[in-house]
Amino acid sequence: WLVTYFPNLELMQANYGGVRFLPGGKVKEIEPGLYVYWPLTTAVQEIQIKRQSIEVQQELTTKDGMTVMVKTVIVFTVFDVMLALVETADFDDTTEEMGQKGTVHAVMSREFNQILVDMVKSNDIRNEVAQGARTALRPFGVKVEDAFISSFGETKIFSHAGEGALFAGAGD
Repeated sequence: WLVTYFPNLELMQANYGGVRFLPGGKVKEIEPGLYVYWPLTTAVQEIQIKRQSIEVQQELTTKDGMTVMVKTVIVFTVFDVMLALVETADFDDTTEEMGQKGTVHAVMSREFNQILVDMVKSNDIRNEVAQGARTALRPFGVKVEDAFISSFGETKIFSHAGEGALFAGAGD
């Protein structure tokens, strides 16, 4: 506990950014390199800012009423550390939740077979998913480089009281 009374010297790696939360509600950005902070009065958060990807999964209903399980890959970089860390309570959760928004309209506005054809023969659905993710994540300091459906299929839900939902493919 004695360490909290003395300034700390830290190194921010080149692929990270960060912020210092100071007394009085002040927030300052930390850039890669050496920085000093006083743990007694300052909290520090770091975030990966270089290219990274996440895969989000959600259950949706197509225009023709089929229940589908969709996995979407979102490739992104963080362009504004302040927005990413100060304007969200949890950056990872926000990225996943808002990234899912990009897929919702693309899937729910098409019929099942149309989605399958689009995934193979055109970039229409990929472009819509990517644009949707860009629009949803930009306010949080995230630049989406690409987003696409990596897995798509019909699903059925079986539930056992008190034990949550189990997912099985259409043929199960």
